[in-house]
Amino acid sequence: MPSIRKKVLSGVIWATAETAGVRVVQFATFLILARALSREDFGLVALASVYIAFLQLVVRMGITDAIIQREDLTDLHKDTAYWATVILGVIAILLSIVIAPLAASWSGEPELQPIIYCLAIGIIPLSLSRVQQGLLMRRLSFRSLAIRGWISTSSGAVVGITMALNGYGVWSLVAQQLVERFAEWITLWWVTRWFPKLRFSLHAFGEIWTYASRIVGINLLQFAGSNIDRLLIGQFFGVGALGVYVVGRRFVEVILGITRVVILKVTMSAFSRLQSNTERLVESSAAVARVIALFGFPVMALFVFYGEDITAIVFGEKWRDAGVICQIIAVGGMARTSTFFAQPLLKAKGHPGSLLRATAVQVVVSILLGGLLASYGLQAFTAGWAAGSVVFSVMLFYYIADILDYPIAVILRQYLGIAVALVLSWLSVEFLPTYMNIYSGSLLANLALQCFLFFLAYAFFVMIFGYATVKQAYLEVRALIRPDQRGSTP
Repeated sequence: MPSIRKKVLSGVIWATAETAGVRVVQFATFLILARALSREDFGLVALASVYIAFLQLVVRMGITDAIIQREDLTDLHKDTAYWATVILGVIAILLSIVIAPLAASWSGEPELQPIIYCLAIGIIPLSLSRVQQGLLMRRLSFRSLAIRGWISTSSGAVVGITMALNGYGVWSLVAQQLVERFAEWITLWWVTRWFPKLRFSLHAFGEIWTYASRIVGINLLQFAGSNIDRLLIGQFFGVGALGVYVVGRRFVEVILGITRVVILKVTMSAFSRLQSNTERLVESSAAVARVIALFGFPVMALFVFYGEDITAIVFGEKWRDAGVICQIIAVGGMARTSTFFAQPLLKAKGHPGSLLRATAVQVVVSILLGGLLASYGLQAFTAGWAAGSVVFSVMLFYYIADILDYPIAVILRQYLGIAVALVLSWLSVEFLPTYMNIYSGSLLANLALQCFLFFLAYAFFVMIFGYATVKQAYLEVRALIRPDQRGSTP
């Protein structure tokens, strides 16, 4: 039977392959759609997606997390979880009938009502496939999940692009999402080969709900943190400004999405198996944090420094104002990246309440600061909203130190050298080439040169100021791939 180390390594490879493949297709699709559709088209679907995300939250209810986390999962638990999710899906569909006209009236956008009705159809396949997805994640069957992601995303992309190029406007975005959902449902049933029996146990549901109920609050607050900004922007600045905001945050969403999905998918299952061994849990989480910092920070920093030019080149000059939004959001993205390992760690240790409190504070801070700064414009609102991510990360560091007796200084020390390397890299790229007069008149050529020099300088400076972190990360990865090269296997 494969060891947990080999399963985690396989999971990392397949989860990365799935996420990278899906994100690349999604981004390429978004790029084409951004050039073919208007700001208002993106704004309308973004606003409708807020309400759909709430309805999807009703379907999820933490049941998938409970399936992954539970040690003694029986067939009765699986069947009960499946039918509970189906019932929640029916409730969500009924809620959409009520929510759609109210949302259209409140926002002053009549087109919003039919868009919400159509997008709500996607709740049907979602409710019919959540348990299958949880079972695959529990088994660390990320190859099957990768197949699911590739098929569903590619199917949606083909339909969305075809409709957009043929003048269907906002409905091309709607069709893209619906096709993805149905393709995902069909593929999950195909790769899982698990079919529920027609039975339901209140006792089994109670056991599942004991853990799931603690996740509901977290999911609700994470929904607020991820969606209320779009709701407020749509209301106060209009769907056109919301379209700018959606495009501006797209780069950061792609990077955070790849990192977050890979980390959460793999570490949630792996950490849950190590929940009774605190020493190994601390060691594993520290290794994950090091790898994230080494590779995630410089990519996110690139958008902090050059987000405006990158956005203008990739999506077109009509979206240049979205580039400033990208730079602001990337600052908060760096803070979130530093604590991605903390979320599955707290869940695995049975402390979702700590994550709940941190998420609650983040939402409150974001709403308060965003609301206070909204009168100064969209960029000021975005800055206030991003500040909540920084507060969230600080609180997670505190909870990890308290629960695992893991000093914050130890965590931050491995980030310090990387931070110094990033700042020096930016200074080198900004001043040295300018002084030497090596930039050309082409925006694309200049940006490509800046990015190349930035990563080159980072590789140099991180070996000087973050050598210990680089060495430890290298040893951990080598031990994961070839455990015989290490004296003792953790």
